[in-house]
This record gives sequence, structure tokens and C-alpha cells, in this order.
Amino acid sequence: MTTLAARVLEPTSIDTMESWSSRGPRPSALIRKHRAGLHHVLVSGGTADRRADIARAFHTQSALAAGAFVRIDAAIESARLEAALLDWLAPPAPVKAGDPLRLSARGTLFIEHLEHLSPPGQRRLLAFVGAAERGAAGAWAGRLIAGSAMALEEEVAGGRFLSSLFDTLDKVRVHLGSAVEEPRDRVIEPGVADPGEPRGD
Repeated sequence: MTTLAARVLEPTSIDTMESWSSRGPRPSALIRKHRAGLHHVLVSGGTADRRADIARAFHTQSALAAGAFVRIDAAIESARLEAALLDWLAPPAPVKAGDPLRLSARGTLFIEHLEHLSPPGQRRLLAFVGAAERGAAGAWAGRLIAGSAMALEEEVAGGRFLSSLFDTLDKVRVHLGSAVEEPRDRVIEPGVADPGEPRGD
């Protein structure tokens, strides 16, 4: 498979989100709700294209819309992403052409297949996001959206994904239906019961 460079993508209309949700709040409603905020977003399930469309819509409706939307696939570019994280965390680092972190500064970084990051890469990403949230000098000033075909909470439970990174990124969650089933997209905000799950008496 050919390795792809991080790509700056054109905006996608939010109108395409309207028919994607059959239960609970629609992704478009959640996108509008968080237009002013820059909370991190987890998008799971569905296909890679659908996750990317959700991420683009969050970007184009946000205060960072004038910045770049950069997509990088950790399944095939994890080494490049992890090297960029290491450079950013250990300044002064040389400015490298195509650095996804610098391209997305003041914009949105969409990391697809986040579960493919190695344990050291996950720790670097946690430190990177933590510095941005603290407003540290020289910190990245963008929004992170993570995509995964699987439920990352299950990866956490299995010890394959860093729980502290999951908790840091799990501010707004969009769960898409299975790629092989009829779409049953659900939007889940932490602390709010999922209307699709059974309730105990």
C-alpha cells in the first residue's frame, strides 16, 4: 500500500449530516452545539469516509474553520505522526515540510485509526494534547478529532489503549453504525445515557 502524506482537505457541507442519524441527537445538532467550543471529538464505527465527513463538518462549523483540516492515517503513517509528536515535544525542532502538527496548528488535526498508535506514541499524543490544554508556551493551538473503526473503550478495557488518553479525548463522541449494517448513528456525550442501551428497572 502506498503511504500517503497528510492532506489538507476542502470543507464538506454540514447538510450531508442530516440523514445520518436515526436515533438520538443528530451529528449536525451536536456539531452546532459545539461550534463555539473546541472540545476534542471521538468518531467511531462506520466507514473511513463517513468518519472523515463527520470530522470535516466539525471543522467547517467551528471557530477554526479558517485554518487547515489535516487528515493523517495512523494505520499507515504512525511512524511519521509519532516522529512529529516527538519533535514537537522536544524543541527546538527543525521545521519539516508536511509536518501534520504544524499544518494543523490553528486548525483541525483528524487522526484516523487512532488505535494503531504504539504505546509510546499514545503517551506522546497525551503529552502533546495536555500541553495544548494547559496553554503552555509554544503549544499547539488546534482541535484534535480521532477516528476509529472500533470502540476505543473496549481497547482500553483490553489494555491495548491508554485509558488516560481516551479520557482526555472523550469530550464529544459520535458513534456510527456498523459499516455492514443499516446506519444507526448515535451521538454520545460522556455522562449522558445512550438511548440505544437497555435500562435497568
